[in-house]
Amino acid sequence: MNDDAGGELPDRSKRIYVLWAAGFAFLGLLAIFCVYFLRPCVEVRAAVRRIDAGKSSCEDAVKFLGGPEKAAAKCAFYVRLPEMLATGENKYQAFRILYACGQPAVPWLVSLLGSRDAYVRCLAARELGVLNDSRAVEPLIAALKDSNADIRVIAASALSRLKDRRAVEPLMATLKDSDARVRLVAAGALGDLKDPRAIEPLKVLLADPDDFVRKVAAEAIKKIEAAAP
Repeated sequence: MNDDAGGELPDRSKRIYVLWAAGFAFLGLLAIFCVYFLRPCVEVRAAVRRIDAGKSSCEDAVKFLGGPEKAAAKCAFYVRLPEMLATGENKYQAFRILYACGQPAVPWLVSLLGSRDAYVRCLAARELGVLNDSRAVEPLIAALKDSNADIRVIAASALSRLKDRRAVEPLMATLKDSDARVRLVAAGALGDLKDPRAIEPLKVLLADPDDFVRKVAAEAIKKIEAAAP
């Protein structure tokens, strides 16, 4: 009987040790979750609420979140959350904070163009156009082929603001888009870029079934011809 009791003690000690180890591992994972997931979410939500209440500006929020680099990273993480954790309105405010971060936000905004959430892609494309950074040109060109027409519209508009010649040929191809809004904005963007290569493709739009597209195409052609030497 003593032998049996003596044999059980080591096994019981092992079980206790395993339970203690599992408990410490769980606490470690919980700490990591709080630091890298929960805390940034809480901080961004607090910053958004202060903006909504009129108690602070987006610039103040950037400081509150640790400066442009940290604020951009936290907001980019926050806007990827599902609707049940971050509403569309809160995400919109988080994007305003991203814009206030300036150039440090550009890589994060580019990454958000790959989001599964069309609303997030729309806001990312819009902010990239406003920030006027050449790093956004190629990602926005790729966004011209997005399955969502709203994003194609915003991408074309953003490229119009950036005024980079790399966008000319992709925008020319976009003149054949099935959505009239996309064709219209692409035509306007080509008029702003004033590249002579766009004249012939724009002339095709003079017979477009949409009245507004025809009008914008005609105006774009005039702009390009007026800018020619």
